[in-house]
Amino acid sequence: MLRHTVLQIQLSEKSEIAEVLYYFILDIHGYEKTLAMVSLYGPPDPDLLAVSYGTYWSSKYQGNAALHVIDYDKIQSVVAMVPIGERYFLVEKMGMELAQICGHEDNMAGENE
Repeated sequence: MLRHTVLQIQLSEKSEIAEVLYYFILDIHGYEKTLAMVSLYGPPDPDLLAVSYGTYWSSKYQGNAALHVIDYDKIQSVVAMVPIGERYFLVEKMGMELAQICGHEDNMAGENE
């Protein structure tokens, strides 16, 4: 199954995880507003979240049952939801973990190799 970009967003005063289905621009009386159609992931498993001191966010994908239109400025960051069985595990800095696992890190100091 093709997956889209996954975001951490601010929605109704709390942080949510959502998969972007598409972005669009709405013209309201000459004012352009950038929006996104997203599908929210369910809430994290409270037991796993508690025993991991808030570090293990595992939730279910809700698909079309949790569609929302959000304002582009509600996006906090790009994240990844990695499938584990029927649930998904939140990874906030996917690039760094993959680089370290592969034994390959970018040269942050800008030195020549």
